[in-house]
Formats: sequence, C-alpha cells, structure tokens
Amino acid sequence: MAEAIDPIKWFRRASPYIYLHRQKTFVLCVDQAAMRSPNFNNVLRDVTLLHALGVRIVLVHDLETPEFVEEQTGHQAPIANESQLSELMANIGGATHQVIASLSANAHHASPFYSDLVACTGNFIRAQPLGVMGGHDQGFKGKPRKVNKSAITALLDDDMLVVIPPVGYALTGETFILNCQSLAGEVAKALHADKLIYFLPSHGLVDDAGHRISERSTTQLEDDDDSLASGIKQGIKSALTGQSNRCHLVSYAHDGALLEELFTMTGSGTIVTPGPAVIRSAVAEDVEAMLELIRPLERSGALIERSRDDLDQNLADYLVVDLEGQLIGCGALHEFGDTAEIASLATDPHHRDQDYGERLLSSLLHRAMQRGVKAVFVLTTQTEHWFLERGFMRAEKDHLPAPKLAKYNSQRNSKVLIRPL
Repeated sequence: MAEAIDPIKWFRRASPYIYLHRQKTFVLCVDQAAMRSPNFNNVLRDVTLLHALGVRIVLVHDLETPEFVEEQTGHQAPIANESQLSELMANIGGATHQVIASLSANAHHASPFYSDLVACTGNFIRAQPLGVMGGHDQGFKGKPRKVNKSAITALLDDDMLVVIPPVGYALTGETFILNCQSLAGEVAKALHADKLIYFLPSHGLVDDAGHRISERSTTQLEDDDDSLASGIKQGIKSALTGQSNRCHLVSYAHDGALLEELFTMTGSGTIVTPGPAVIRSAVAEDVEAMLELIRPLERSGALIERSRDDLDQNLADYLVVDLEGQLIGCGALHEFGDTAEIASLATDPHHRDQDYGERLLSSLLHRAMQRGVKAVFVLTTQTEHWFLERGFMRAEKDHLPAPKLAKYNSQRNSKVLIRPL
C-alpha cells in the first residue's frame, strides 16, 4: 500500500471507516483483465476482509474469453451462435466456481483459523436480446431487463456474499451473455447500493501529466475521452442516477488498492460523485466569491482575516467547489518545504450537509501527497473536533514550521493539529 506507516496506527485510523462501511452494500465489478491479473487473488482476499468487516458485497464478474470481451464493444463483432453460447456458458460457469473457490480459501495457510464466508450465485438477472444493431443480429448477446432485488437482498441479509456472472435468462427459456460492466451498474441501481466499484489497471483516472485524478463528477465524466470503457460509463450513469452514493475506480494491479481507497482519507483511485459539483483550481474570477465564503467565518473568529491581495497572491494554492457556476466551497494548501498548511476551508452554509468540506479536504490532502509533502497542519479555533475525526492529531505550536511559528498569534490561541501523510 502507498501509505507506509505502522500497521497498528493505520488500523486505528481506519476505524471510523470501518464503522462507516458496516452494513453498507457495495457492488464490485471485475472484468476479464482484472481476473487475469497476477494480483487477482489478493483482490479477492481484500473482498473477503470487507465481508468480515460487515460490508454487504455483490461481486459481478466477467467471462474469461478475451475474443468475446472485445466483441461486446462493437456492432461489427461476430455473433454468438448456439455452439458459441454453449462454450461461453461453460467458460462462465468455470469462472464463477473459480471466484467462489478463491473467496473460500484461507489467506494464511499457517493459521488455524479460517473464514466461514458463504458465497452463492443464482439466476438473479432477467435479460432480453440486444436484437439487431447496425444491421447485425446480435444473437445471444443481451442486456438486463430486471434485477431480482428481493432475492439478492435476502441473501445479503443472511450474511452471504453474492456472486453474479454475466448471464441473464429470458422468460422464453433462452440464455443471454451480458456486458459485466453495464450489468454491475444495473445491479447497483436496483439495490440502491452505497458504492459501485470498478477495477482498472491504473490508480483510477489520470491527467495529461500522468497524475491520479482523485475525484470526478458525472458531468465531467461525460465530457471525458475514451479513457473509460463504454460499459463502465453506462454502469456509472445507471448507478448514480439510481440513488447509489458513490462510484470508485480502483487498481486491480496494485496490492491493497481497494483497502487504501476505502479506509484512508486520500484513497488510492478516483471517486465519481453524482451531480454537477466540480472541485477545481481557483482562477482570478473566483476571488470575489471566495471572499464571500470566507468573510462570515472571519467575523465569527473561525478564520483569520484575508485580504483580496492575499488571495490574489496565493491563488494557485486554492481549490474551489464549483456547482454549475456557483462557488460553494474553497480551501488552500500553503507549502512550507516538506510540510504544508490547510487553510481557509469554507463551504456555503446551505450546502454543509452534503460532504463538500470532506471532499475538499480529501482533494487538498491528495494534492499534498502528489507534491511530496510529508505532513499537513491546520490552525483552528472552532473546528478542532472536525479535524480530529479525520485523522489529525493535537500538537504544540513548536511543531509549526519556523515562518508560520513567527506569525503565530498568541491572542487567537489557535489549536495546532497535524496529520502525517
């Protein structure tokens, strides 16, 4: 994992997330590339750990025939006939049983303790044929028509891990092969899942410089290029318009990436959020709106006063939350060598119950890690506990970098909180 810290400290810091995720429903999708990865067994071990921690898990998997995986993305692909269907069903059945066998394995063979995890599968998906597309009959390729929510929910209530293969059944008795990525989105939508998780070869989405993008909105995702498979985009759209809260794009190649994404503030991949709110770098046109966000907190004593000139000079340090042209949050990362200050964290009072402050903090921590910062600190008079709940620790003012200590206002008597990265 990327966070090379003491495992006991890491586990303690993860405890808020353990409570947060308990009894939540996660739908995970592993495609053919993930299943062929040398790290796939470790991914499944982490899935069993999530189950042990009380997460309700539905795992949607792909088939293992690469030729057919490529066929799913284009109308010009060869059509699956009855003989191909039989071969594919055998392939899928073998993949399902291999996944269940791996989920049932004892991760540490020397241990006398073992998991009592029960994984099950079934005919949860009613499907219909894709029909004729682009003049080509798609044969036994299909799409989900209905997800048996009550059956899946009953199994999850009995503490079972549900495995769903990319297969659907029609009332006519026919069987259809489905795209696992779009299927996962439909399953998440039907279950109102708390999270939908896709696995990629990289740490989520990356920008032109190769840096990980920590957060993306559905609006931004629609404008992106072809960096994501169409099935994933369709699955995300289905899930996030169906009251699922979040979608995560996580690496299948990096050992521990799933746990790092779910149990640390900075994560390891890309989180996709519903709605049009975007976290971006501040520009000159944002300064007036930023001042309007900060001024009420300055008057209350929660923030120190900052002039327009101060914001102008340090504008590159700021991130803002842009909701369809309206600024509803801002925050800054001021660097002091290998440490940095998180400052001016503010959100619009009308949006404070929508976790924008949390998302801003996460983005600022991500920026700090990208720049090689080893620890961040905050000075606060009224929000000490909010930061303590997010992994910060109390410290003496002597721990501040010299330039900041020289400007410390003893009359304000701000609390000093530090978070190592």
